[in-house]
Amino acid sequence: MAQAIVSKDYQVEIPEEVRREVSLVTGQKVQVFARNGVITLVPQNRD
Repeated sequence: MAQAIVSKDYQVEIPEEVRREVSLVTGQKVQVFARNGVITLVPQNRD
């Protein structure tokens, strides 16, 4: 399981193995959801 650290500016770097698995690219938008203490990022289609 990949882990990330929240920076003092509340930024989180998505681990490389996860970025590769979902083919995430720099500048791509993601939707952010929070429910019951769980944060979910959903990649949007690349424009």
